[in-house]
Amino acid sequence: IILSNLKEEVLYKQGKDIDKYDVEVIYEIILSIKKLLSSDEYVNIPLKRIYISVPGKVNSITGELQLSKQFDKSLFEENNKISDLFNKHFDSPVKIYNDINLAIIGEKRFGALSNVDNAMLIYIDNGVGAAMIFNNEFYGGSNGYAGEIGLIKVNFNGQNNFLDEFISLRSLKEFVLNKTSNKVKSNELISYYENNMEIHNHINETAHLLGSTLKDMIEVLNISTIVIQGRISQFKDEYLNCIKQEVSFSQNQCDVMFSKLNGDSIFLGAMSEAVDDLVSEITSKNISKED
Repeated sequence: IILSNLKEEVLYKQGKDIDKYDVEVIYEIILSIKKLLSSDEYVNIPLKRIYISVPGKVNSITGELQLSKQFDKSLFEENNKISDLFNKHFDSPVKIYNDINLAIIGEKRFGALSNVDNAMLIYIDNGVGAAMIFNNEFYGGSNGYAGEIGLIKVNFNGQNNFLDEFISLRSLKEFVLNKTSNKVKSNELISYYENNMEIHNHINETAHLLGSTLKDMIEVLNISTIVIQGRISQFKDEYLNCIKQEVSFSQNQCDVMFSKLNGDSIFLGAMSEAVDDLVSEITSKNISKED
């Protein structure tokens, strides 16, 4: 939960680890926000916008979450949709955005993409996603689903499958489990990467697979910068250099880097979008009054 003002200053920040979202969890979040807004510090300040960041497909036309493994199926039923639950309790516009789409907006506004016209942000964690900027503007596709790089079919060591099934932390944890019989958490992968040569080499091979895939995308899209986010960055420069090695074979030059903002870019993107939306509304009303 992030609370900000029109100056894009963060007034309050609260985090909580959640494995899976259901109706009960959404209500817990709503109650936490209501409690925050009723405190002496904020009770007299009107709430103007609620922007919700979610992993999964968000239809840019309907504004609804369409698909996400992290959300219970009950949240896709009538009257249980996330926006409906929030609208019951708050008298302000509620908008839902894909988290990676917000992340690239944050990178564009505050990070490595501030002076870049054509770029891609790739998020690699338990899942894989991406977002793009073309001609200095965010590109979401016809329905807002553009960027599902994890669904690209690739061949890796003789196996044909989605890219997500080879490079995500989820797939890397499965590889460790198969090789060591140890079930590991995402942040524990780095220890195996540093101390087990077979696992080390496998992870680097997946980085080469990603780099080879990006090389083809660079040729097609003619992008100049790729920013990588997510806990994949725990593998640091060696992993990144494997990606860069493959990208270097592209006829178009492209810089590849880990994000310095990382997860913060999501709420920074949401904050800037909400403020821009509100300022635009205020400006439009003032123009209407003058007319």
